[in-house]
Amino acid sequence: MLWLLLRVDPSSAGAASVGQPLFAIARAFVIVNFSLGLFNLIPIPPLDGSGVLASLLGPPAIRFFQTIAPFGFLIILALSSMGILGRIMGPFFSAFAGLVQRILAS
Repeated sequence: MLWLLLRVDPSSAGAASVGQPLFAIARAFVIVNFSLGLFNLIPIPPLDGSGVLASLLGPPAIRFFQTIAPFGFLIILALSSMGILGRIMGPFFSAFAGLVQRILAS
């Protein structure tokens, strides 16, 4: 889907006044959706990444995540306010931006 949205030139369809804004919105939705999916994989209990990591690590990890689960939202807020969350997610978003640029260049 992302490949198609990045490759199609809406101005060539003859309906440039309608096509360009619609494709811009569709591209934005794809990027936002990918970003939220990536954010959801952070291994902090209210997010799905904690369940994935706990299932890979076994019962001790499950107990640990159950212990910190009530404080998960506060942990996310604290990490975000200190800028740590941005430093953790930054490389992933940069890799995604690089992938988009490579798709556009090819």
